[in-house]
Amino acid sequence: MSSSTKYVDPAFQGVGQKVGTEIWRIENFQPVPLPKSDYGKFYSGDTYIILQVPFPPLLSLFLFCLMVKDCAFLLT
Repeated sequence: MSSSTKYVDPAFQGVGQKVGTEIWRIENFQPVPLPKSDYGKFYSGDTYIILQVPFPPLLSLFLFCLMVKDCAFLLT
């Protein structure tokens, strides 16, 4: 892979193009899209990536990483 080539995980292909919220749960160190029916349900020991696009796409993005207590990514 050349230095000018950027890798984008398939889970993130095309994200941030529409106003709204998208959430991924980290499973086996890979992002997995969370079904909309599970939005708002966060579990101890899990890590989530939350993308919020509040305005017309590409004008403003908010990206959060939520590491719930006892998650494998937290450093002690």
